[in-house]
This record gives sequence, C-alpha cells and structure tokens, in this order.
Amino acid sequence: MSSAVDITTLAAAGSGEEESRRAVEARMAAREQERLAEMQLKRHEKEKRTNQHETMDYFLYTFNDEYDAIAALTQELTVKAKRSKTDHAAAGGSSQSINEVLGSVRDVQSRIDLLQQSLNDATRFLPSKSIEHYTARIKGLQTTVNSTRESLIPKQKFSFKSKRTTAKPEPTADAVAENPVDVVAEKPVDVANPTENVEVRDENKFSCGFYKRSNESNLEMSPEECNNQDVMIQDISNCKIRVVGNPSTLHLHNIQSSLILIGPVSTSVFLSDCRDSTFAFGCQQMRCHSTQRCTFYVHITARGIIEDTHSVFISPYSFSYPQVEQHFQMSGLLGNSAGTNNWNKIDDFNWLSKSEKSPNWSELPESERESFQ
Repeated sequence: MSSAVDITTLAAAGSGEEESRRAVEARMAAREQERLAEMQLKRHEKEKRTNQHETMDYFLYTFNDEYDAIAALTQELTVKAKRSKTDHAAAGGSSQSINEVLGSVRDVQSRIDLLQQSLNDATRFLPSKSIEHYTARIKGLQTTVNSTRESLIPKQKFSFKSKRTTAKPEPTADAVAENPVDVVAEKPVDVANPTENVEVRDENKFSCGFYKRSNESNLEMSPEECNNQDVMIQDISNCKIRVVGNPSTLHLHNIQSSLILIGPVSTSVFLSDCRDSTFAFGCQQMRCHSTQRCTFYVHITARGIIEDTHSVFISPYSFSYPQVEQHFQMSGLLGNSAGTNNWNKIDDFNWLSKSEKSPNWSELPESERESFQ
C-alpha cells in the first residue's frame, strides 16, 4: 500500500515539473519572439533613416551639380545676348543671331523646370528651411533667364485690343475754333490708383494681349503679333479667344465662362482666378492658382502645378491650326523627345499625400474630349 502511494506521488510530482518546464519554455519562446520583433523593428527604422539620409545626400549632390551647370549657362547666355544685339544692329536688323540665343534660352529654361521638379519631389524629406533655400536659388536662375529673354525681345506698345485702329490726327487750331465742343481734354491717368484706369498699360512687362472683354466670339492674335511675346489675357467674360502663334510666356487672370485657345508657349503658363472656362495650350510648365470648374487641353513637357484649385479636368492638347506644327518646333517643346506630353502629371500643392492622387483634378473621359480649330 505504501509503495503504491509513493509511486502516485512521484508521478504527480513529475507531471508538475513537466508542466512547469513547458511553461518556462513557452515564456522563453515568447520573449525570444518579442526580442526578434524588436530587433526587426529597430533594423527597419535604421534602414529607413539610412535610406532617407542617402536620398537626401543624393538630392544635394545632384541638385548642386545641376545648379552649378545651369548657373554657368546663364552667365554665358548674358554674354551671348549682348553680343547678339550688337550683331543684330550690325547686320541691319537680321534676327538670326537673336533667334539662336532665344533657342538657348529655351534649353536653359527646360533645365530649370526639371531642377524645380526635382525639388518638388524632394519636399517629402527635406526640412522646410532647406526647401526655402533651394527655392530661392532656383528663383535667382529664373530671374536671370527672364532678364536675358526680355533683353532680346523688342518692346512694343502694350495693347489689349483685338483690332488695330488708326490714330486720329490732332485737331488744328481752325478746327478747335469751329467746333469747340468736340474737343475734349484727355483724362489724365491716375498713377497712384492704377485700378481706377480703364486700361492697365505696362510696356515693360507685357507687349500684347486682351483686357476687359466680354461677349465677343472673334478675338484673335496672329503669329506676327504674339511670337516670342509675353501675352496677358485678363478680365475676360463669355468670350472665345484664339492666339495662333508661339508666345514666350502666357498669363491668364480672371477668365470667366470663356474658351481660350493658344498655340505652343515656349516657357510657362500662369493662371489665376479662372472659372467655368476651357483652355488649350502647350508649355513647359503650367502653374494654376485659385481656379474652379475649368477644363484644360494641354501639352506639358515638365509637370503641371495647381494650388487652391478644385473641380478641374485635364486632357491632351487638341487645338489645331495650319501652322501649329511649325510653332511647336519654334517653341522648343518637342526637344530631343518628340511627343513627350506630361498632360496628366499634376502636382497639387494642397494635397500632401504621395500615395494617393489629389481629388482636386481628374482626367477628362475620352468620350467627353473635344477638338478645336
């Protein structure tokens, strides 16, 4: 009897030790899993920091290298521009030398746009102060290029009118004596309050365009009027405008319920405060601000940028006219990669997510796309 009890007791004790051993092993296995998970997390964080550091180092290296190259080219352009103006005068007005330099200006502008795009892509890991610093450096390059371009383009009297009018001759003394009531003194322009003036004239900035027009369907600019010019279209309502040429830069402001058809623009298109309108243009870069319910038919060689903009649709360029291919060649937009059109690559400065597309713009469905002439 005593032996049976001892055996039972020993068996129970052995079973308890086995359970205890298993519990200890389970706890050790759990700790090992936690340790491995923690090590993996630390390794992932370290790799992330390393990749970010390497990415930043790569950006800084490539940005500085490209910036120095572009800065050297802009200095060369300044010298070439002065020389070409001298050659232009010596050749009796021949524009061949100037056109060659303008072609170089377009090439440099393309590189500046690409540099800007690389900075846009790097904003996800660059500190805000660094972004401001590199933005200022690009702005300095852009200012130099703009000054060079403006020095090569002859300034013309600013006019927002679609038709040329013959200037009225000054009234003679006899005419004044015979019809004194018909002679009205011209109202002086209020320089202190330019918004009070009927027409804004800025001969140093723009040379052609349309201003304060409404309910007109036959507004047009010819190549002779707009080629290599800065074009401004402003305060337009319920109009159709065709610019069949190759402007240097295009500015669109306060366009309402209108159709604006533009040939290829050599550099940038700037839009602001536009509503319920349709636009067609080609350019290196599009910058669109505070615009709603508009449709864009575009050819963009860099990327489009929108800000404070929503409910807009994007589609490939579809404006056709007899000289459009020639003007695309003149603009330099085709470059070495003919046909490149980043029409649907839009950066929204109000949408920070890199993994999801901005809801503020959409591709226009093919069934709804139009062609224009």
